[in-house]
Amino acid sequence: MGVRIIALFIYGYEYASTSLIEDLFKSYATWDGRNGTHGNPAVVSGIDQLLNDFGYTVYDPGDGVDKIITTDDGYVINYDSFNMLSGFYGLRNECGPSRSCRASALVSYDVAGNPTMANQERSFGWSSAYSADISTYGYYSGLSYNGSFLVRAVTSPVPIPAAAWLFGSGLVGLAGIARRKKA
Repeated sequence: MGVRIIALFIYGYEYASTSLIEDLFKSYATWDGRNGTHGNPAVVSGIDQLLNDFGYTVYDPGDGVDKIITTDDGYVINYDSFNMLSGFYGLRNECGPSRSCRASALVSYDVAGNPTMANQERSFGWSSAYSADISTYGYYSGLSYNGSFLVRAVTSPVPIPAAAWLFGSGLVGLAGIARRKKA
């Protein structure tokens, strides 16, 4: 992982911080603090929009038969297929020594393709108060299931050395002298 982080930084990117991921997810959908499935239409619509804006890393086409479930927030819904966006994030040691954090957003759809259920879990990007690392969730660690949440690395401007200022002012002075001689 260390080599990957260095390569990303050289190209001007770094993993997003926990607070950036939490802010991103919450900008699309509120979270009631409950882990698991949510049928609240505002939450489902928000997470579906997140997937529309950023794409998804996992698609399960379902079997063409609606299942009925009562979500953790009390809605009775039908579902068949799902799309999920998941990715690694986290500044160095933010989620444990030498580990990345992992965030995910999942939306389930009924047979007709309507979004009906979303999954929100504290361990997957919804709350920066939760600090479990990716090793706890080994069944999600396959690379085909994940992307990376990257941001432009913030770099400070490189100061111009005094010699460059001196050289520049010398050029301006020479240009001024040449102009006077012409006149």
